[in-house]
Amino acid sequence: MAREIVLAATDLSARSDRAIDRALQLGAELGLAVGVIHVADPKADPEQSSGRLRDAVRAALPSPEAEAEIIIAAGSAPRTIAEVGRDRDAAMIVTGVARFNSPGDYLLGTAVEHIVRHSRAPVLIAKHRPHRRYETILCAVDFSDHSGNALRTALQLFPRCKVLALHAYHVPFESWQRDAYVREETESAAHTQFRAFIDRQPLSDQERSRLDIRLAFGDVGPVLRDEIAREGSDLVVFGTQGMGGLRQATIGSTAASLLEGVTPDTMIVPPE
Repeated sequence: MAREIVLAATDLSARSDRAIDRALQLGAELGLAVGVIHVADPKADPEQSSGRLRDAVRAALPSPEAEAEIIIAAGSAPRTIAEVGRDRDAAMIVTGVARFNSPGDYLLGTAVEHIVRHSRAPVLIAKHRPHRRYETILCAVDFSDHSGNALRTALQLFPRCKVLALHAYHVPFESWQRDAYVREETESAAHTQFRAFIDRQPLSDQERSRLDIRLAFGDVGPVLRDEIAREGSDLVVFGTQGMGGLRQATIGSTAASLLEGVTPDTMIVPPE
């Protein structure tokens, strides 16, 4: 089934406007409908009517005439957002750095964990206002099938963008192995793996023409930040349930570190 909607989540805070604006821009770019979902907590606000919430969401759009379906639901925000995304076969879920229902339910904590764990669609965290389209995407790969899926997703969802596939490698037991040839051998082996990883991806000629690869020495976090600064990347993409340096980049401490530590918007792609 073809993906049919870009789903933006809002808690009606000002920072959620970034997610709505980015979703509308992506919907226009991809030729997809846009839905904007707000999940109310009936315990916290039992008097709030669906009509009033719908009006509040409509008022949060950049223009009252903006073409977007307003979706009002009740319950746990992260769970409901993931469920609606699945039910509507969303191409992606776009959300901002915001609180949803409870004081501890922040996007970079339990909310993003639940949404990513239960979403079939990529989850895009919009950190900045969309002053322009994405142009340069950095995709962190670890040679796993999951990161291959993330790379293909980035190329397919953003057909006009240049995509840089980045792999960070390190020397095992580096403090014990200081000889230059050890690092050279490790780098050579990583480069061979990298080429094999790219070669086995089922990409079109057009997708391959937009793809660049880069091998860098160091831990994934610092390497990502250095490459973002060098490339001026608009969007960082990584997959979940990877191996090696990204094993915990699914929902664990490394994921939180990457999400909070990198400046651009970030997309997390769930397993295929």
